[in-house]
Amino acid sequence: MRLSNSKIIHLSKVIINGLQNLEGVGFKKDLKDVQRVIEGIIHDELHKEQEIEDHVNELLMNSRKYKSGTREYDEEFQRLFNLEMQKKGLKS
Repeated sequence: MRLSNSKIIHLSKVIINGLQNLEGVGFKKDLKDVQRVIEGIIHDELHKEQEIEDHVNELLMNSRKYKSGTREYDEEFQRLFNLEMQKKGLKS
């Protein structure tokens, strides 16, 4: 999944606001610092996901069994993508 930088910033603010609304949650650091850490985590996770997408696409392109844009390709992509995400501990 690809998100623009502005969407990542917005998402980090939504997360911070959500945490601030939880009873008993406080921050030991400045909120801007917390926001930058959250943004970094989002960037890292999206990068990992993109690497897996690229790897699965490469596997399927080398396979010649599946033609890009077909239902079979999409189904096999999703199956392999989910397996890779599980292997990396990114999806349960």
